[in-house]
Amino acid sequence: MSRQKQTILLMTVLASFAFASMVNGQTMMTATADGPNGSHDDWNNAANWTGGIPTGAVNATINDGLFAEAWNDSTPAYTGNLTLGVGSTLQMGWTTSRPNSFNAIGGSVTMNDGSQLRLRLPDPNPVVLPNITLAGNGSIDLSPSTSAHHRARDFDGVIDGTGTLTVIGNNNNTANISAANNGWSGGFIADAIDSWRVQVDAAGAFGTGDVTINGHATNPDRGVTLQLDVLDAIDDSATLFLNDGRDHRRTAKLILNAGEEFVGGFVVDGVELGVGTYDASSGLLTPDGDALIAGPGSITVLPAAAVPEPASIAIWSLIGLGLVGFGVYRRQKK
Repeated sequence: MSRQKQTILLMTVLASFAFASMVNGQTMMTATADGPNGSHDDWNNAANWTGGIPTGAVNATINDGLFAEAWNDSTPAYTGNLTLGVGSTLQMGWTTSRPNSFNAIGGSVTMNDGSQLRLRLPDPNPVVLPNITLAGNGSIDLSPSTSAHHRARDFDGVIDGTGTLTVIGNNNNTANISAANNGWSGGFIADAIDSWRVQVDAAGAFGTGDVTINGHATNPDRGVTLQLDVLDAIDDSATLFLNDGRDHRRTAKLILNAGEEFVGGFVVDGVELGVGTYDASSGLLTPDGDALIAGPGSITVLPAAAVPEPASIAIWSLIGLGLVGFGVYRRQKK
């Protein structure tokens, strides 16, 4: 091969590599403020990134244990995946409304153990969350301050993975879950800083995991209400845990609008309720004396699947062997 051809080949390889880097590139945040009260908008500081501020089709990673904040209407949009390292946090927004700060979330999110998204954004309203993969247990704070009270957060993207998602709501927040998350097994927990609600309009919204709806630790009149506007939101084998008070703007802790919801277990303030059907007429109450259930629907606890005793298995095995032997005998007689 001539030197000229070698040069052309080398230039072609380098150009291909550069193009691939632009299309499927990776940039990693390795230095940020140490906590939420550090310097603001460190997301948009190129010096904090190994490959520049995320833009275009690149993937972005916030290294383990780092706290990053985007608070800038010039935050570039990108379509790649954002990976939150173990114990890392991304906060979007601060005080004044800079809605393009939400561009930092990228096209999808992977959350590792102890990672958190903090949506300190009054706008856009609603915030629409992309696909989320829970590689570990993660949390999303819907409103870390007064700036994002009375705002909706729409979980339109698919949630999958084995991790538990804890969603923390504040004054008059609404989390709308509208995707079938059949690949998610880790479970859902709703915690309250002040009254808020979870509204569900997709079958399979909680995947196959348990669902826990908590309240305020010290104020029984400031909790979370779960509203189911569709059947089969909770897996038939999952347990629904209801603890503490309701959203004081709603009539009950659990609002059932769609019909009969089946679950594998139903636990209210630590008390496991037996197999059967419960609805607004059952007389169940929250610790504050409010109705636990409202709406035209009901929740039915299914009996546990019967597991044969070892002795029964042995007996049926012997019967089966006997039938097989009888069949062989009959064929030999013919």
